Amino acid sequence: MGDKKKRKNEKIEIRCFGRLSIIMGDKELGSLMNSQKAEELIAFLATYNGQSVKKTVVCDALWSNASPKRSADSLYKLVRKIKAMPIPFHIECKRNIIQFHMDNVKSDLTDFLYHIQNRENIDAMEKAIHLYQGTLFEEEDYEWIIQKEGKFDMLYLDALQYLSDYYEGKGNKMKSRHYEMMLEQF
Repeated sequence: MGDKKKRKNEKIEIRCFGRLSIIMGDKELGSLMNSQKAEELIAFLATYNGQSVKKTVVCDALWSNASPKRSADSLYKLVRKIKAMPIPFHIECKRNIIQFHMDNVKSDLTDFLYHIQNRENIDAMEKAIHLYQGTLFEEEDYEWIIQKEGKFDMLYLDALQYLSDYYEGKGNKMKSRHYEMMLEQF
């Protein structure tokens, strides 16, 4: 009992930019997950940053070619499988919604969004740029990814342009050029 409670409070890190990584302590959990679909569900829910999502949205994204009943059954079984894993994910299903509680989860995506919204704070904008280590789940072949990655790419590019303009206005041509070059390389 104590071991299960300890795991429940253990922190998980999800890296969404670049290659998907799910880390607990100092271990990458890919092998513990033992299911690409489970990783995909965690990745998909992580993009909602702890907000509730309609189950039909999840089913359409992860099982686009299956019937509604079959995809709902697959989701139910997958959530049960994840809850049985020795990983303290907190996924809650109620009626027609599913929610991935992120109380014990640190995510580069969550941090990126937090910093990018604080536009007047240049340090925060630079932290957001540093967090962006490649496109969203860039090594994954998720069908639903195209809808989401464009949003984050645009936020990143907008932040680069903002920082370039900011430093140009402050007379710091070297920093301004640095961000311009990052824009050009994208």
